[in-house]
Amino acid sequence: MTLLASALTDPSLFAAWERVRQNHGSPGIDGVSLEQFGEKLFGRLITLRSEVEQHLYSPSPLLEIPIAKKTGKLRKLGIPTVRDRILQTAVAQALTPSIDSQLETASFAYRQGHSVKMAVATVTRLRDQGFQWVVDADITAFFDNIDHRLLREKLERTVPDDSTFPLIDLWLSAVIQPLSGPPFLLEKGIPQGSPLSPLLANLYLDDFDENIMGHQYRLVRFADDFLILCRERQEAEEALQLTTDVMKKLKLDLQSDKTRVTHFDEGFRFLGVDFIRNLLKPVTEGAEPWVIPNEYPGLEAHERAFSRRHFKDEEPVRNLPDPATVFPDKLPNLGSADEPAVRVRSRAIPTELDNEQDWEFVDAPLDPQVRSLVVTGHGLAFYKENDRLIIGRRQEVGETIPFNTLDQIVIQGNHMVSTALMRHAAKHQVEVYFCDVGGNCLAALDTFRHNHADLHRAQFLRDEDGAVKLMLGRAYVRGKLHNTRVLLRRYNRRRQLDQLQKADQQLADLMHRLPTTLTLDQVRGTEGQGAHVFFTAVKQLIPPCWGFSGRQRRPPADPFNLLISYGYGILFNTIMTLVHRRGLNPYLGALHALRPGHPALVSDLMEEFRGSVVDTVALYALIDGLLKPEDFVMEDQAEYPCRMEDNARRKYVALIQSKFRSAILHPRVRHRMDYHRAIQFQVYHYARVMLGEEQVYEPFTLR
Repeated sequence: MTLLASALTDPSLFAAWERVRQNHGSPGIDGVSLEQFGEKLFGRLITLRSEVEQHLYSPSPLLEIPIAKKTGKLRKLGIPTVRDRILQTAVAQALTPSIDSQLETASFAYRQGHSVKMAVATVTRLRDQGFQWVVDADITAFFDNIDHRLLREKLERTVPDDSTFPLIDLWLSAVIQPLSGPPFLLEKGIPQGSPLSPLLANLYLDDFDENIMGHQYRLVRFADDFLILCRERQEAEEALQLTTDVMKKLKLDLQSDKTRVTHFDEGFRFLGVDFIRNLLKPVTEGAEPWVIPNEYPGLEAHERAFSRRHFKDEEPVRNLPDPATVFPDKLPNLGSADEPAVRVRSRAIPTELDNEQDWEFVDAPLDPQVRSLVVTGHGLAFYKENDRLIIGRRQEVGETIPFNTLDQIVIQGNHMVSTALMRHAAKHQVEVYFCDVGGNCLAALDTFRHNHADLHRAQFLRDEDGAVKLMLGRAYVRGKLHNTRVLLRRYNRRRQLDQLQKADQQLADLMHRLPTTLTLDQVRGTEGQGAHVFFTAVKQLIPPCWGFSGRQRRPPADPFNLLISYGYGILFNTIMTLVHRRGLNPYLGALHALRPGHPALVSDLMEEFRGSVVDTVALYALIDGLLKPEDFVMEDQAEYPCRMEDNARRKYVALIQSKFRSAILHPRVRHRMDYHRAIQFQVYHYARVMLGEEQVYEPFTLR
């Protein structure tokens, strides 16, 4: 059943009538009141449905009624007739599940289960977390200036079923009849007073929400009234500039006399509440029950969802059917938009660790923090059409993907990529990486979008401080050794192998000696010894049929070496994206020496996550039998002596992405997050150390 057909069923139309009736609205331009319409209700509803189904429906003009605001200005309401209000309400009810699921948790208006009190409670919670600087902004005549074309494009990107779009087009191009004066055509804006307008307004500002939540700021929005909360004044100034830029793209303006950067100490007013320091006071006397927060139903669930989608210093999170889509060499294997090419297991990996409930959860994974498109094989063509990425071969379209559902594109093998697509990716801050078939990154698209000279300068100054570099190098290796021990211990819990117990002790000895290292070369030597101990122990875990005899990087000569090398490539691209987002210089590292073309910082930050993400998944894939020997091609004389079959590569990438999304309890901050967010936490932690905001870098360590 289409959305339109669903909206036109008897239960939907009657439910819409009940909602319209309960709102006690006034008659529209035809003068028909609610009481009059209800006298012949069922006959009128049948006639209304028949007109729509036979394409005979035409909305009546909207009756424009000016309403005085407290400021003395007038707000103009566009009142539809009762029959039009019923149909709009039915369509809004049909569209709401599709649209509301895409909206961000920072949006509180016109949504079931959300309220003014929840928005106010969120502001106070963020205040108490240290977000004391506030961008207090006001959009100039928001409802009157919504661009119809942009709204329609957003609707098309969000709602896959277009059956209701012809009706929406009719309502957007409504005729307005003022109380005095001639009628006129609505060329922009959506009428306040229309049952569909709140839903469309939230949808229109969703791109704004995503852009703001794509940075270290916190957003709380109620319709066109919003606050952006920051930890520092400079961040607030940057957030205000970003807001101005995004609003221009949406063809909206900020009201200069009502937009400012302020602080809780100075005070501000939001949603009928005066905020000053730690105090809350309703503007209207007696309004406390409606605006001052207390324990409300669903508080815990909403706070959990809000922190999950808005924890950061983090980037926007939008729903995708899968965290990655992998394209094989043959177009017939491509998934459709509704059936993506990769299916991801939702449980944590590996299963042997599932009993560690205090460390790793096994419930549904979080939405992907870095939404990846991984393309393999050869001979595909990539080009741009409007705001969509089109992938095909020989004039045959295999897949179309909205750009706003991607954070990075990883292209492996030889393909054709249009310059228009590259420009669009740069404009919309989608990272593009070009890799060989082994997953090694060869080049990347530089978007020139970062202007973080202060952070780069801090990195260069710290790079000249030998004590800081030694501290960082020790931390990276300590995190790697610790997480390697945890991985081996968990696999040895049931096996009780002497070799693994010996490896655990050797790794413990290396960690004990690490603080006594006096040079980075000694730290690197300790890391190398730890890697040798780990891979020697891994030989006891991997069945002999896989032919693993030790670590061999280039080229990998057996399936396990191939899997970890390929996985390290995926991990590298993910960390590079997060490093770019924070505006760090990726080439200034500590543990990995500076050399041309090598993003040493990315390699440094990888060390803490190699074992917990990639090595874990590779062992799981081979030991638990998810991949079979026949999934690999062995050719001794080839450039790549061991290669994965396409289906095996698809499955393995899906496992890696699922691991990125598996929920963990961060050991330092005791906050529920996934590996994407844990990596990003470390990136921001490193930046704070560079800026002198924190003195010591602490690695991510598993419990």
